[in-house]
Amino acid sequence: MLGPAAERRPALVDLAEDDERAAVLSVGEARTAKARVDTARDTRREAAEAQLRALREMGRSGRLAAGLRFSRSMISRSRAALRARHPDADETRLKLLWIEQNYGVELAAAVADQMKRSAWTSTTISS
Repeated sequence: MLGPAAERRPALVDLAEDDERAAVLSVGEARTAKARVDTARDTRREAAEAQLRALREMGRSGRLAAGLRFSRSMISRSRAALRARHPDADETRLKLLWIEQNYGVELAAAVADQMKRSAWTSTTISS
């Protein structure tokens, strides 16, 4: 539940561990005083700070691993949604629909054309 109006405005949370690590892009503009990030309007400052602390503690490899897990999860969910919308489509068609949805009609058509010319099968495009 949102608190007073002051708590609903975007909070700026310090990402820099020291003042020497200065410039990052935030909301389309470079900030040079300290690295900052705008949090969601419904995120309290304390929660955003705790999340940033946890992300820092994960280290670079931990953050990369978490990002890759999240990406795989979203890809899997979007493919499952396509499968539900197109229950009669084979795996090749589903993969082409996924490419179209995520990368556009032009790329999906190019991949389909290449598949026709190369005798690719549904197992050729990795899941």
